[in-house]
Amino acid sequence: MPADAARYSAEELDRFCRTMVEQRVQRALGLELLSLVDGRAVCRVPVDEDKDGGGGYLHGGFVSMAVEAAAFFSAIGVARRGQWPATVDLHVALLRSARIGSALVLRAELSTHTRTLAVVRVDVVERRAEGDEAVVAVATVTKAYRDVAR
Repeated sequence: MPADAARYSAEELDRFCRTMVEQRVQRALGLELLSLVDGRAVCRVPVDEDKDGGGGYLHGGFVSMAVEAAAFFSAIGVARRGQWPATVDLHVALLRSARIGSALVLRAELSTHTRTLAVVRVDVVERRAEGDEAVVAVATVTKAYRDVAR
């Protein structure tokens, strides 16, 4: 494999992911990247009043935003240096509503990837203060690897 096709180093990924978490969308979500190992990412998003879609429950659009972010981290974890994973397809099945005051835990795992595409499955679980967990959504995200403009 040519040197320029090598994967990002652990230090590069760490720096890159810290920068991504600070971007506007992830900040608005309150997203935390808890772990990233070999195409598996775990993220956490608080379900606060700013995300209320009515009746004390999370707006589904925030679930989709969080799913896309978690899938990005999963895909970047195996990307070649100089590649950027851009969403080309997003399917989210909302299974139940998350309550305001809880937190979402997103577990994103790379299902398959090629030189140009990655398919990521994301399971979204609501974690309540009492410690109970319930599946809120399941999703499949397809990312196309694009070369970063230099």
